[in-house]
Amino acid sequence: MNCICRDGWTGADCGTYSGACAEACESCTGPERGDCTACSFNAERNRHGICRCLPEYYGMTCNESYGGQCASACLTCQGNDAYDCIECAPNAVWIGQVGCQCNDMWTGFRCTEYIGPCDPRCQGGCTGPSASDCYRCVTNAHQESFYGNYD
Repeated sequence: MNCICRDGWTGADCGTYSGACAEACESCTGPERGDCTACSFNAERNRHGICRCLPEYYGMTCNESYGGQCASACLTCQGNDAYDCIECAPNAVWIGQVGCQCNDMWTGFRCTEYIGPCDPRCQGGCTGPSASDCYRCVTNAHQESFYGNYD
């Protein structure tokens, strides 16, 4: 009879584990949940000492999927901070170590609220800086659509 180490186990006495760790474990001494020596980045130990993904994080390493709210300037994200943005909102830009930030004159959730000056042809406010963003037009101006005039 020839004794060989089981899958994931190595060493002269088969006492060293080198296989995959359980879900939410960064490092381990065996394949079971209780064998974790360190939890994954987006995980923590529960009251029983078992590593579990933080709420809103999913996957084997707690980093494959994020199901929570993104920072306000993000369109898609892998966490809730501006630096966790995968894609910035349309009126936002990536700024170095900060992450996604709303462009000047834009604020609010996904940078959809325009707070800058309106085009001079606008009357009663606007949703952006151009003449096509007017709520209403000034006297002697009209709103035009792809199909023709609105008025």
